[in-house]
Amino acid sequence: MTKTSLVIVLLLNLGIVLLALLWHRQEDKLALNCHGYLSFNDSNQRSQFSFEGLVVMQFSPDGSGSINLNGNIAAAGDSWPVSRQESFSWRHTQGHFYDIAIVSIERFGHDRVPDGVLEKYVAGLMPGQKRQLKIEKTADNALILSNFYSPLLVCAT
Repeated sequence: MTKTSLVIVLLLNLGIVLLALLWHRQEDKLALNCHGYLSFNDSNQRSQFSFEGLVVMQFSPDGSGSINLNGNIAAAGDSWPVSRQESFSWRHTQGHFYDIAIVSIERFGHDRVPDGVLEKYVAGLMPGQKRQLKIEKTADNALILSNFYSPLLVCAT
């Protein structure tokens, strides 16, 4: 093998390695908008909680995102309108799993949920707290956003 051939082979291999690294880095970057109507009910002998409304989740490639909740919450015999945006940072952990950490919560004017009610029934919604989401693609190119126990939203693309 001549010196020129060796250089060409080395450059070709280096190019393949660089392309593979760039492709792998792009896999971790989410650019996702997902919205859906969520009807959630949780009841036991001591308490009942329900949320009915629109949930919008947005992931930006820079590692930031937001969850918007608009609807009604019922708990302990009372009902309130909820309207808030929870900003978060996210990072890919492994496979289909992503950690999200709440950065801030902005309550809009018509959000009447008393402090602590939503957080009492849904863990991981306070600033500084983390949740893990699983994001999978279906054969039809829909995305399923799940927590550890069950699907939360199915987003058609």
